[in-house]
Amino acid sequence: MQENFPCFSLAVVIMASKTRIVLDLNTRVKVIHASERDKKSVKQIMKMFNVGKTQVYEILKKKTEILKQWENCANGKIKRELKKTANENINEIVWEWFVSVKAKNHCVSGPMVQQYAKKIAQILGKTEFKASNGWLESFRKRHRIVFNELSEKNSETIEEWVAKLTSIIEEYKRENIANGDETGLFFRALPDESPCLKSEQCSERKLGEERLTVFLCGFMSGEMEKPLVIGKATKPLCFRNMDIWKLPVEWQSNKNAWMTSKIMEEWLIAFNGRMKKQNRHVLLFLDNATCHPHIELSNVRLTWFPPNTTSLPQPMNQGAIRTVKMHYRKLLMQSLLANMNHITSVSGLAATMSVLDAVIWISQAVKKLLPETVTKCFERAGFSTGEVTAGNENNEIDQQDLQNYMNDAGFNNCNADDYIDIDKDVQTEPDTMDIDALVKNIGESWKGDKEKEEEENDIVLEQEKCRVKTYEDAVNCLKELQQFALNWNDADMLYKISQAKVIAESQAAKSVTCVQKTLASLMKQ
Repeated sequence: MQENFPCFSLAVVIMASKTRIVLDLNTRVKVIHASERDKKSVKQIMKMFNVGKTQVYEILKKKTEILKQWENCANGKIKRELKKTANENINEIVWEWFVSVKAKNHCVSGPMVQQYAKKIAQILGKTEFKASNGWLESFRKRHRIVFNELSEKNSETIEEWVAKLTSIIEEYKRENIANGDETGLFFRALPDESPCLKSEQCSERKLGEERLTVFLCGFMSGEMEKPLVIGKATKPLCFRNMDIWKLPVEWQSNKNAWMTSKIMEEWLIAFNGRMKKQNRHVLLFLDNATCHPHIELSNVRLTWFPPNTTSLPQPMNQGAIRTVKMHYRKLLMQSLLANMNHITSVSGLAATMSVLDAVIWISQAVKKLLPETVTKCFERAGFSTGEVTAGNENNEIDQQDLQNYMNDAGFNNCNADDYIDIDKDVQTEPDTMDIDALVKNIGESWKGDKEKEEEENDIVLEQEKCRVKTYEDAVNCLKELQQFALNWNDADMLYKISQAKVIAESQAAKSVTCVQKTLASLMKQ
């Protein structure tokens, strides 16, 4: 017994030393920053955080998901992420139904949700699912649902709504009053193409491959959030070497490139997290679209425009969305004109425009939106805090520039107004919320849970065709462009190229080894 006791103690020590340390969310983000920003090696990170090599590699492999979860979640101390349950497809279908019913201003109780869930389970053949009170409570907490709300059909007129709007916003400053809305975008559309309206049957090709949904959110102060762009593919081919997290827009996807309650809920939670970090309490106005979930948030109070008043003026629809589309199409026409010598037809050029081009142009178009333009959109919608907005909008000048580009490209018979509004009434959300439609829609998304890619009409520049292979090559090319800008006396181009050159040189410097030795040897020459 005595001879075996030391061995037993040693075994306990060995087992204790192999206990896995699980890092919380905040620490996992620090691991990513140590690797990405500080350029620490895996061994250095292992020592810094007292973890094994496997866990470090797992964190770095999932860095995009971890960073997104960190932004979305106010509690950075969680150590485990929520896992999908066996009933996740039922939960998702029920949630879509719940949001659509609430959007129609109907009262929904807990037992109603349970009854609907049972019907879904029967259709899916999940006979073991009981829709218990425990399941209902879990569903309620996950989506921040408050039952037993009294909801009656609101017959409030636009005039009555505008009259009481002042009292709704009086406790909030301009920088904390926001509005968000979706719009469809035919990102490859040319001026001679006829618009595809809600009442028309757009082809699958048009809806799936030529169309994006863009969600724009702005504050009465003029500040704009990063645009949310919804496409068909989880990761289009043109994104293949990019971290989606680093795109200039927030990227989401589903089969039809539509806004869904799931995507909207994720965006709202992330938006709430950003406001919480900034110590802001925000009033966010949304319309009663079926894809807009009614949830409770700590730092964002959701306020709804009255139902059945589709003509009610939303701030984003008072010129903000249209101005963004004008700038987008101006950038598109600029690209067309700049590349005309390398193509045989205008339609051929349009086909080469990738989703990556689109998201960059969307981001640039939003940045071109003047703060005073956004503020005046709120004022035109009846929002007033007693302050007077100064400044001039240059929309007429920009629209004339677009018309000039169109004329130069050979679209003399086309009107800039019509071109900007070509996708004004395009559908941005599913318009059917019956059980069969929901089951089919969710089922297809689950089948396609693997990462999808757009294989048609999404142009990718092959690496072997690109002569710039390294950051050092990029620096040399940017030097040539700097000289070009100087020769043509283009100060704006020179400034932006110089900024890009500084970034390229920063990255090139990191890849150089033994810098001191290299510099010393150069000085001796």
